[in-house]
Amino acid sequence: MTLLVKHDMYRLIKAQVLQLVHDNHLNRHKEVKIYYGRHELSLILSTMLDASRRTGRSVVLQNMIRYLIPFYFTTRASTMGPTHRKWRDLNYVPVLGDLRFFVRGYMDWDIEFRFKHIKNSINTVEAEEQTVNMTGCLYTHNLPFDITLPFAAHLFLLKRFTVKYETIEEFTSDLSAELQIDPAFADTPIFLAGGPGGREFAEPEVAATAASIYESLRAWGNKCGIPRAGVTALRRETSNMYSLQLGHRVAKDALHHATDGPFRNSYSRNLQNHNLVQIRLGEVAGALESFPGAKITENHKRHGFKSWAVEALIRREQEETPEGTQVKEDAKRARVAYKTSLLDLPDFKDVKDARLETWETYLRCYNATAAGYVIGTLNANRLFGLATGDIDPPKAEKGTPVAFKQPYNSEKTQPIRESFIEAETAFLKKQKHYLRQYDRGVKNEKNKQLLQRPLTGLAADRNVIVEALSAPDPGVHLKKALSSASAPPDLENLESLKRWATNLQIAQMAVSAIEDEGPGSNLAAQGDQDRLFAWLDSLSLNEPTPELASVATQRKAAKSKEDKEGPAAHDADDEDDTPGDDIDERSEEDILKIPVADARRALLEYYVLPVLAARAYAKYKVEDGYQCPRCSLYTHIKPLPVTILYSLVRFEEHILIRHSEWDDLELQIIEMGPDGASYHCPAGDFANAVSVKQVREHALSGNCVRGTIYANMARERAEATPIRHKNDRDDNKSSRLGRSRKANGLESDSEDSNFEGQVAVKVPKPAVSFKARVQDLIQTAASTSLDPDAAEAIADPLVKYVDGLPELGPARKGSKQPGEAEWDLLGLSEL
Repeated sequence: MTLLVKHDMYRLIKAQVLQLVHDNHLNRHKEVKIYYGRHELSLILSTMLDASRRTGRSVVLQNMIRYLIPFYFTTRASTMGPTHRKWRDLNYVPVLGDLRFFVRGYMDWDIEFRFKHIKNSINTVEAEEQTVNMTGCLYTHNLPFDITLPFAAHLFLLKRFTVKYETIEEFTSDLSAELQIDPAFADTPIFLAGGPGGREFAEPEVAATAASIYESLRAWGNKCGIPRAGVTALRRETSNMYSLQLGHRVAKDALHHATDGPFRNSYSRNLQNHNLVQIRLGEVAGALESFPGAKITENHKRHGFKSWAVEALIRREQEETPEGTQVKEDAKRARVAYKTSLLDLPDFKDVKDARLETWETYLRCYNATAAGYVIGTLNANRLFGLATGDIDPPKAEKGTPVAFKQPYNSEKTQPIRESFIEAETAFLKKQKHYLRQYDRGVKNEKNKQLLQRPLTGLAADRNVIVEALSAPDPGVHLKKALSSASAPPDLENLESLKRWATNLQIAQMAVSAIEDEGPGSNLAAQGDQDRLFAWLDSLSLNEPTPELASVATQRKAAKSKEDKEGPAAHDADDEDDTPGDDIDERSEEDILKIPVADARRALLEYYVLPVLAARAYAKYKVEDGYQCPRCSLYTHIKPLPVTILYSLVRFEEHILIRHSEWDDLELQIIEMGPDGASYHCPAGDFANAVSVKQVREHALSGNCVRGTIYANMARERAEATPIRHKNDRDDNKSSRLGRSRKANGLESDSEDSNFEGQVAVKVPKPAVSFKARVQDLIQTAASTSLDPDAAEAIADPLVKYVDGLPELGPARKGSKQPGEAEWDLLGLSEL
């Protein structure tokens, strides 16, 4: 040290390094700084949720929390997870004991998070800490960024509370001042490492590392089309905003850069003095803002034109053009070419030859018919099943069926099959390793091009998107209509299944609506949202309160007024903003004027639905996949049909599509007696039919008393096209069900056959008269929400009332039609 300081050695070394940099033209500049703001994070969150509609939702919810924490509190990844195995072994990680979960009211939570493992203090005797309060958002259009929702869902699904809630209804109904974390989990990590594939958590449970946060955020960013960046990109944007909204001191405190002084360490609440969540969302004004969101709006107008979110949205539109499609096709061909070139690599050639050799050995166990099957694990299992008789031979297969060749049988063939599967697994693992390297290189090159190439598109296009992203999204009009959605479905009960499928569809539509922040989203999304509003209105059996008035009607009225009077200038004193109008920048107003708690409840259920569904489906897991419980209800078919689905995704699709109301109507049509099957319409107005098909034709003929209901069922079924996958194992068993139905005399050869792909049905054209349309809407709304008997009891009086009203003809401007007053009593004249 004396040599370095007193003899000026340090200065000489520094001068020499500087000279080397200049002489060799070394890069003296940092890389381009990447900022992830609200709109970049919105793209990531919506992509994650869309990708986890059926599987992987638990891990996605955890990632949402880990991304929203730095978005609000500028927290480092190293604070949320260990940077080294040593710290993980010492349990220097955020644990459940660091949390407190307060309940301020219904669907209103305040989560206190005490960060105890801060960078630069992990090796000190006395550790530094930082405590933050995570609160919910105030307004519905900010719900996608409500950190309390994924956090509550995460803790609920993992059953980390002392009370083990079984349903969302139980959880949200607990209004205790604090929901206690189970002491048994006090030292359990909050954030868990993912297992292979990243769709489930690893077992046994271990803490997720800091690196995993970076890698997952970079991966999701790449999928969204924005440059790959880590948590620092979120910290940068948020700290920059806080410096504008609250001042540099608070921004440094959030970054944990200003940590000195006894006042801060011993007397101040520091970050807990600021409502950072609502300030960050522009719902509450910061100390340096004249109105809520002032600096956010100003900053977006200044930098939004060049933002990565706008760039990604512009390129998405271009990818839909023929040129963009061609680029995608070229990339696919390049990957296939690389995959083919792997066969020439020496280490890859060894596993390839071993795979081929064991396959040829396996084929010697069967007769010559087996030679027509392509190499692969699926066909290896199929051959074994065909030879043992566990699988019926496919219709298209002609000639001698697959059978064991002497002296082989199932016992002698099984070890050979296992040897092939082992060789196939080694081959695929090696192939996956090389393809992963290739894909990583492609992503890195794409990321490099994103940072270097000029902005895409025209200035006018970008300005449209910037303007659309400047105003709060209109959000979604949500009623508390999903109270039973979280209860696991009883797949043997048609009504339970119906409610589950409907709730899942509504929740997905809802989140799709409030997440959409694409080009002109405030206008483009209105069509889908209006349909959602109408659907939710039809589900509600209670009269809507004034606050829950139809947003679709408000939009229609506002548009009509604008068409007549032209765009009106925004009145600065007008606090009654209509969705779609300009937003008063003095304050971020809840433009929907509906209870945030109701919308929050619906979104919470959307978060947990896929996980609860997977758990409900788990009891149907069998060795080869998932066995459909509803197929076994077709007891009138001999032999009893058994359907095995290869994957959970296919199983859920099979339940929701193949067992639609129209398909399973057969269970109500057929009645088995001593003399065989009899057929009758479930509505009770057609008996002594000779087949299921005849009853279906009657239901759609227009003569059935529930014809409208059945026509809607048939139309929905006709529009539902199952996605066929080569790995599905239900194709053979499903066709067996169709053949069994015909063999039992239950169905004639026709296109209207259950489980045989998309059903082709003739659906009556909608009635053209206004009166008939209203009657159809009444019956549809009642049948969607109620069982048939209750629907009939409620809908029939309304239908009869409508039948007695005068028909309305084409409207004339400025004139009242005869009988319009009677229609106004129903509030249906705008239809």
